[in-house]
Amino acid sequence: MKKIKSLWIIQSISILTIITLSIFIYKSNLFGDKNKTKDIMKEIENNKENKLVTNDEDSLKVALSVQKAIQNVAQSVGPSVVNIRTVRIQKQRRGQRGMDPFNFFDFFGDDFGGGPRKLQSLGSGFVISKKGYIVTNNHVVKDADQITILFSDEKEFKGKIVGRDTKTDIAVIKIDPKEDLPITPLGDSDKTNIGDFAIAIGNPFGLSGSFTLGVISARGRDNIDDDAGYKNYIQTDASINQGNSGGPLLNIMGQAIGMNTAIFSIKGGSVGIGFAIPINIVKKVVESIIEKGFVERGYLGVSAKPIPEDVAKLLGIDKKRIIINFVEQGSPADKGGIRTGDVILKVNDKNINTFFQLQNIIGSHRRGDTVKIQVLRNKEKLDVQVTLGQAHDNITKSDTKSSASNNSFFGLVVGSISDNYNRFRINKKLKGVVVLEVEEDSPADNAGIQAGDIIQSINYTDIKKLSDFQNFISKNLEDKKSFLVKIRRRNLTDFKVIEKK
Repeated sequence: MKKIKSLWIIQSISILTIITLSIFIYKSNLFGDKNKTKDIMKEIENNKENKLVTNDEDSLKVALSVQKAIQNVAQSVGPSVVNIRTVRIQKQRRGQRGMDPFNFFDFFGDDFGGGPRKLQSLGSGFVISKKGYIVTNNHVVKDADQITILFSDEKEFKGKIVGRDTKTDIAVIKIDPKEDLPITPLGDSDKTNIGDFAIAIGNPFGLSGSFTLGVISARGRDNIDDDAGYKNYIQTDASINQGNSGGPLLNIMGQAIGMNTAIFSIKGGSVGIGFAIPINIVKKVVESIIEKGFVERGYLGVSAKPIPEDVAKLLGIDKKRIIINFVEQGSPADKGGIRTGDVILKVNDKNINTFFQLQNIIGSHRRGDTVKIQVLRNKEKLDVQVTLGQAHDNITKSDTKSSASNNSFFGLVVGSISDNYNRFRINKKLKGVVVLEVEEDSPADNAGIQAGDIIQSINYTDIKKLSDFQNFISKNLEDKKSFLVKIRRRNLTDFKVIEKK
């Protein structure tokens, strides 16, 4: 009993001690002082102003006006920038991939899990006409079976391809709105300068309406890819990522000066080096696509390389020039008097330093245009007048029936051997037609057909000349789903299967 009483006394003293200590701690402000907290919050509230900035009223006024201008660009142009969602149906066949012994469906083919797959992708675009014309990159919509256009107000439309140009990576889409659409004003890319503001709007990684700001870093980037000469890229440090493709690059006036197209990246994300197709090039391509469904582009018929330093020194010219190393027989260049060994100096009084520049200026003209080409031959300057032909570009309209010509066939374009044997170094006595170009990811490309291949039969029908090919296409294109193509490549015969999608 005494032990219990002693324990009770000890517990009581302990509780009393804890209570007393708590009261002491509270009153001693060890865990906070309400008055002190109020003072701190009042001090924070009263120190909102950065006097070093606000006291410089002139600088602040300028900065705020620039900020307001940028906000105006976002608010005015944003509604005309669209999210483009595409779906491509890929038919999966048994044997197209390796059989997985642990996958039950692999043993039963298409009817059990091996059927068509839907491949989805995202991109951007912008409205250029109130009636529903939208521009974007060709690589955003090529091979798409379904195109959905989504506006910032969440309105959706089904899109249809009007035409595509593989060389410039530009495509035109048409939707059918019930009311006028907001449009993106188009500026003049020739008036842009290094250091100008550059504003990119798009849908990177599907994040619609993303807005980034930078400057024009460089102009005339013509060696970024194989067809860069046709694009003459603008370079910017405005952040461009996957999904920005096809969106506008804007100036501080809210005008599109380019179409965002590509980035330089090591790991796939933005590192501050992005590229846009100048809007003046976009305008020309779009005009031709809407008018004709394809792009009419001038053709010269030469190849050239940078002039070797020792040759330049001998001729007494700047080494930043190009020398003609091949002239296609019967081409516009050949007929106009261009010769192997000529050094190209100017085209229509514009200096030419690279083959990409030559490619760009010739491609900006149409078939039938006459250009003045200044060359250096035997240390003498000569002016040569050349009437351009039509480039063999693989231009695709909205469907197969409206392709640029009946020389095209599921992503390939052919020509006669007599007109192209020099270009591909083939025997002009061979029978058939020669493949001039193959569009990337087209049915012909997927079949393994390459430029320079000679097509000699299709579905066991002999193709001896260009008219045979044209006749076969006109009679069989709509009825057949697959085509067995006999080709000749480097003196060997092979067979390829082209299948409709």
